[in-house]
Amino acid sequence: MKKILILLILATGITWGCKEKKQTPPPVPKKKVEVKKEPVVEEVAEPELIDEGVDIDDQFFVIINSYTVPEIAFEKLEMYKKQGYKPMVLMRDENGFFSLALKSFDDYNQALSAAEELRMNDEFAGTWVMKRSGHKIEDKGKYFESN
Repeated sequence: MKKILILLILATGITWGCKEKKQTPPPVPKKKVEVKKEPVVEEVAEPELIDEGVDIDDQFFVIINSYTVPEIAFEKLEMYKKQGYKPMVLMRDENGFFSLALKSFDDYNQALSAAEELRMNDEFAGTWVMKRSGHKIEDKGKYFESN
C-alpha cells in the first residue's frame, strides 16, 4: 500500500510538474510624462472705434470746417457722404457759421483721438473738437470760447 501511495504522489508530482506554468510578465513601471502646458495667451483686441457718424445727442463733435454759406456746407456734406462718412451740418451758431461735423462722441478723449487721426490727412488739417454746451471748441490742446 505504501508503494501505491508513493506512486500516486509521484504521478501527481509529475503531472503538476509537466503543466506549463503561465508566467505573467512583471508589471511595466508607468513613466510619468510631464505635459508642459503652453501658457494660454488671450489676444485682447483693441476696442475698434466704429464710425457711427454724427449723433446730435452726443456732447463732442469733430468739426472739419465751418462755412458762412449754407449751400457750400450742404454741398460738402453730400461730398463726404459719397466718401462713406455719415456727416451732419450743425446749424448756424451765433457767429453765423454752419459747422460740418464728421463724427461725434460722448467722451472727449475719443473725440480728440478721432480729430487727431483726421488731422493726419491734409484735407482735414484744420479739424477741431466742439463741445455742445457753452460752444467751447478745442484746437490743438487749447480751449477757445466762441462769443
